[in-house]
Amino acid sequence: MAVPELNTYVGLAVVLGAFAALVAVLIQQWWQNKPLLATKFEEPTALPKDFHSGARILVAKSHAEWSFARKTFRFLEVFVNIAWVFGSMAVRPYAWLPVVFMAYALPAYCLEWTVCQLWEQPALAFALHGLPAAVALIRIVLLFAFTHMVRAEALGLGILRNPDGWKIGYRIEWLQGQKVHFPWPLCFLEELLPESSGEGVVGGYFLIRTGCFLLYVLILASVVCFNTYKGLASYTTSAQEQALQAEEEKSLKQKERSEQAAMVKDLRMGRDSAVKQETAFWIYFDAVLVVYDMISDLVTVWTLLAVKRYELASMMVFIFIRSVLLQVSSGKPRTFIADVQASVHRGIRHQNFLDILQEERGFEAPFSLMLTSYSLLVCVNDVSSALRQSISILVSAYGLANFIYIQLDLNLVDEEEIQRAGVLENAVEEVIHASKSWKSWIFGSDQSNSRTGLVLFSEE
Repeated sequence: MAVPELNTYVGLAVVLGAFAALVAVLIQQWWQNKPLLATKFEEPTALPKDFHSGARILVAKSHAEWSFARKTFRFLEVFVNIAWVFGSMAVRPYAWLPVVFMAYALPAYCLEWTVCQLWEQPALAFALHGLPAAVALIRIVLLFAFTHMVRAEALGLGILRNPDGWKIGYRIEWLQGQKVHFPWPLCFLEELLPESSGEGVVGGYFLIRTGCFLLYVLILASVVCFNTYKGLASYTTSAQEQALQAEEEKSLKQKERSEQAAMVKDLRMGRDSAVKQETAFWIYFDAVLVVYDMISDLVTVWTLLAVKRYELASMMVFIFIRSVLLQVSSGKPRTFIADVQASVHRGIRHQNFLDILQEERGFEAPFSLMLTSYSLLVCVNDVSSALRQSISILVSAYGLANFIYIQLDLNLVDEEEIQRAGVLENAVEEVIHASKSWKSWIFGSDQSNSRTGLVLFSEE
């Protein structure tokens, strides 16, 4: 790994990025009426209320249909709309960024999300939710056509060509013949892949990216055709039949959500439930990914400074410092290990652990993925860095796709539905408790404290 040359520009890039991050955090905390730093640090807790959100997610996952297919589509969506869009490098940034903003942020704001939601979770702007599949298909095709016209200098768009984009071929030729050297824990892979070269690493990544783009376009086209066929078929059915089908679907959904609410109630109270608890492997896996993402961001900053791309390094410093400051201001990283251990012990993710995942994947991950994808071949100075950056992009895309899947694809029950599911149960428990107190008053047996644990679990 190359070492950055210490000079004025290096210090200026780091200071400007950190200062911009501090200002952004101050504005956000002031807007939300939160302190900049936590004045009171609480000890790690594993109270029932700490697992309320995790129980909702766990029950929703158990009732999700086509979960693998949905996760795969979300990965393709993230990889194409972020890694491919920002990694094409065909158009100059000052012309490409406004086009991307109009293609993603404006439709997301006009159709579904607010400005505050997009600022806190910009990943939502790249997800297909309220946006029709036809619009998403037209958008990605137009972006591809625009980059192709700039590359071909059609319609006088040659002035928008990005000079960095034409260094890609030279970079690949320069990497040709260089062997891949893995770090110490993975050095055994060098013997398994003796003929691997830098050209193969970069070429393999671009092959994956092209394949994901074609598959994503094919899926969108299939969805558009299916929706068109479904819309045409609806004209052949009468209004009465449509109303009857809608009523049946509504009743089935209400029944399913009532069952989910009851299951969430059982999980929160620690009772036996039909829902399988989450395995320790996936909890530790997400915890390791959080740490890996932070380390990879620091490595990317170091590499960008080494290749003298100070403007990109300053942006990456801003993204990293902002995420760190927000986490430190909440005091949650202090109990990160204890929260992960509590999640493994209970089989349900702790609230603090979920909050850290949401901050890392909702805000930091999309912007980090944008910069890493754009600077992939700019900051590659050896074969190891090419392999490291490619893996970082794929891992970030996976985490971001998983976040979007939980936020948009899971049918999470509301707290009001969960409370309604426990109203009858609490009334029965009150009768039982009164009966036990009456027997204790007559026969002298102390049974009044038998429901203490249940009261704690049933309260918010």
